[in-house]
Amino acid sequence: MRTPTAFVSYSWDSEDHNAWVRDLAAKLRNDGVYVRLDRWELKPGDQLPSFMETSVRENDFVLIVCTPNYKAKSDHREGGVGYEGDIMTGEAFSGKDPRKFIPVLRAGTWQESSPSWLLGKYGVDLRRDPCSADQYKDLLNTLHGTREQAPPIGVRPLENSARPAHDTSQKFLSPETAAILLEAATGDGLIIAFESDEGLAVIAGDRRFDEPGNPRSDSRLRDTLRRLIASGYAEQDSESSLRITKQGFAYADSLEPRKAASGSSPSFGSGPIKITGIIANEVGTPRNDGTQGSALYAVPFQLSRRPSPEWAQSFVQTWERPPSSATRHRPRIARVEGDRIILDRTTVDEVADVHRDTLVAVVEKVNRDIEDWERQRRRSEEEEAERRRQHKQSVEEAAERIRFD
Repeated sequence: MRTPTAFVSYSWDSEDHNAWVRDLAAKLRNDGVYVRLDRWELKPGDQLPSFMETSVRENDFVLIVCTPNYKAKSDHREGGVGYEGDIMTGEAFSGKDPRKFIPVLRAGTWQESSPSWLLGKYGVDLRRDPCSADQYKDLLNTLHGTREQAPPIGVRPLENSARPAHDTSQKFLSPETAAILLEAATGDGLIIAFESDEGLAVIAGDRRFDEPGNPRSDSRLRDTLRRLIASGYAEQDSESSLRITKQGFAYADSLEPRKAASGSSPSFGSGPIKITGIIANEVGTPRNDGTQGSALYAVPFQLSRRPSPEWAQSFVQTWERPPSSATRHRPRIARVEGDRIILDRTTVDEVADVHRDTLVAVVEKVNRDIEDWERQRRRSEEEEAERRRQHKQSVEEAAERIRFD
């Protein structure tokens, strides 16, 4: 991943202020940001206007250290601060990324210290000495693109959806519905349904049944899943999955005689899952066409065995907020397909430098979480079985006591 670059725009208020700006720039550089500062870059004979124009336009971010003196010079277009203000306002209003310019409050209030064209922008408050750790972390995560992301949107629980009246007693399944049921029954007994950026995604066994970007497909699939529930062939297992029922397995047996007569779902194995290595012959190829991200590609990793859908879903969710990671961790690039993990939009070098330790940490955490989840599920099933046994026993005892003669 490319190191972010930033230019610091500030006014020479005092020696103490200049030293503080230098220390902030040094701290950011130490934390992985390529910071440009005039005192480190300029030499006698350099063109000041050219340096300021290049610094503002060619860096990823411009950090604007706001003080009352900086505001006065910027608003009145005085000196170097005034010239930089002209360049920055031109950039900001030219349709380019407005988040490039980040106000950093060092003295006074925002009203007293922020240039007029910056008022109202979200900034960071570093007035305290030492500066607020939370505010500095907010700044650093912004520069590295590692701010907390919203969790993915799941699919609405299907049992709460309106069901077509004619589904109530309908047992015959359309070819697509039967195919989904058969794939799930010959797989792990689960149908995963979740909202992706391209619409509703439905996975059963090793197959995906959605048509990305097709609203009709989304509507048809939702109706299909409701039919499976209404028919008694599936039941809601979680907010984003259905589990095939005994009736569903029996119906699948009638569709596929070759399926094991027991109707039980195959095992995904036991014990912790491990990453055994990179699948070198399936590593993607960068486009390298000069567009943003064209140097990145997909890197697949072989797992020691095929994980369950619960494990796969937990891995993707845990990747978004890993238990430990490098500062440069990037969310929304991980997915699980079959017996492999795939990181999109990365490189092998980035895997070695950034993602390797995070991958190990996430896999270990997911193994622990799934083990705990399985233990709790078994306990719940045992408790439910015991409740049913006690209820049956109490009914039988009550029936013995009740006489009608």
